[in-house]
Amino acid sequence: MEGIVTEVTRYPKSKNVLVILGIPFRKTGIVLDFDERWAEQVCLFRQGNSLSAVGQISRVYTGGVMLDRCELISSQT
Repeated sequence: MEGIVTEVTRYPKSKNVLVILGIPFRKTGIVLDFDERWAEQVCLFRQGNSLSAVGQISRVYTGGVMLDRCELISSQT
């Protein structure tokens, strides 16, 4: 999956980080769930950065898709 970061949220209880990628000109999004192994690196992302990641589809909904067990492939900060 590749896209532009619109939001980064770290959850203290689970230590996971959720990254939301926006798709330009559409009201959809991709939610990427990174576990604590990636937390430090992923928390550096800000809105507008681009990234590529792989993960397992865990949920598909009207507004997009959610991927679990994500791993970062490349990024531009």
